[in-house]
Amino acid sequence: MMYYHLKMVIRQIEYESQVFRQNISERHTKTLENLIFEKQSLQPAILHKQQAHSQNINT
Repeated sequence: MMYYHLKMVIRQIEYESQVFRQNISERHTKTLENLIFEKQSLQPAILHKQQAHSQNINT
């Protein structure tokens, strides 16, 4: 009986650790996707500023 209980506890811990790892992986992926999206969103503004800055230097 004790062996069965321990086996169930171990399975529960393994399951919870698998879910935890999956959640961390999903969060990491979402963070990377957000950073890429932000970079792409900011790219036109950065390019515009760089062009304006280089025009100011040339004039």
